[in-house]
Amino acid sequence: MIGDIGEITGKTNKNAMVGSDSSAINHKPEKMHSAIYLIWNNPMMTIGGDTFISNMMLQAGFGKYVQ
Repeated sequence: MIGDIGEITGKTNKNAMVGSDSSAINHKPEKMHSAIYLIWNNPMMTIGGDTFISNMMLQAGFGKYVQ
């Protein structure tokens, strides 16, 4: 997606964020930890399973992978 935005805006030079190796994006931590991410306090609300925040938490090792 970042590469696509670079093409649309005419900024196609590769940098540390965009490269041919996507191993960092597809990294799965060895051990998962429990966490809750509250997005609102009154009433208390948390994130859903199919969201950007949920995906970032999985990449960081929080939650569980559903196959």
